[in-house]
Amino acid sequence: MGTESMKNSGKRTLVLASTVLVSVLVAVGLFLLVVFVVVNWVAPPFDSAEYVVIPLLERDLPTCAVSINDAEQVLVWENRHVDHVIKHGEHPMEMKAWILEPDGSLVGIPGLGGKWVNPRKINNLGTILGEAETSDGKPHGFIWEGSGEPRDLGELGFNLPMAEVFCLNDRGEMGGSYYHPRTAKSFSLVPRVWNASRETVIAYMEGDAVTDLNNEGMALIDFGSSFEGEIVSGTGERIEIGALSHQGCRPMGVNDCGEVVGYSSITSTFQGTIDGVIGAVKRRKASISWEERPHAFIWRDGKMADLNSLIETDSGWELLWAFGINNKGQIVGGGMHEKHVRAFLLEPVTNADENGIESF
Repeated sequence: MGTESMKNSGKRTLVLASTVLVSVLVAVGLFLLVVFVVVNWVAPPFDSAEYVVIPLLERDLPTCAVSINDAEQVLVWENRHVDHVIKHGEHPMEMKAWILEPDGSLVGIPGLGGKWVNPRKINNLGTILGEAETSDGKPHGFIWEGSGEPRDLGELGFNLPMAEVFCLNDRGEMGGSYYHPRTAKSFSLVPRVWNASRETVIAYMEGDAVTDLNNEGMALIDFGSSFEGEIVSGTGERIEIGALSHQGCRPMGVNDCGEVVGYSSITSTFQGTIDGVIGAVKRRKASISWEERPHAFIWRDGKMADLNSLIETDSGWELLWAFGINNKGQIVGGGMHEKHVRAFLLEPVTNADENGIESF
């Protein structure tokens, strides 16, 4: 009888322990679910369906649009190695680039004798700033006025006047990065603004690069590996742009109204940790890059919004990168459409209603 009682007591203890364990697991699961929802919830600060997505340059290879001016000229390129160009900052291989005119015609952008040309910005005068490979395989900056031969700005890179060039405003000021000597043997990238003669006119000491300049004295500063972005006003005021989740952004374009576009990670801290664990098991990687989950954003009036929340949900698009915005509010970039990387133009709904829309 005593033995039977002990067995029953042991069973009750086991059942109780199992019940407690299940309850704890359920509670933990619910807690993690709540955390996941909270950290991933970004309340849209603007009205939904503000933009109509217009596909640009639908071709076999991946395409992207990187700049648009007020005349609605768009810089577009085609390259099979899109990840190297955007995610890793590597020089493109055999890239082709054009100006897409408002009537849908394409104007080829001449290079400097090498295999690739990488246009960065087109200003409201139709002048293009970019990088291109020379015949001896070196990266050089260039300026092209839309006809004739490009003007060679010289070699880009380490221990040179310019490391990279990114942007050009209507005053002819160029923004980019420069390798600044910290000690006799160490250098670091710092943001710079140059005039048309390549003389430094603004030397920022915080950040990695100036990614865009508007005509009101405002500059976008990218902090590189720290995945942060700032706006610096003409008076020197610094404004942090923030992020869609918790892991940074790349500010890429600003118009004269102070509206900023770029791309930001949608990977939350919690999700990034889980992905890191899975990646460590499957691929022996400690973590994943935050840029593996980018979404295009717009920042205005101190608030950031995911551009995917401002288009029709059944558009079939996932907008990954926004690179340029003009003073009409039109935005260009690249995204996924029908499992392909495609260039896009976002037309504000008010403009689309007035003018009608079509794809090029």
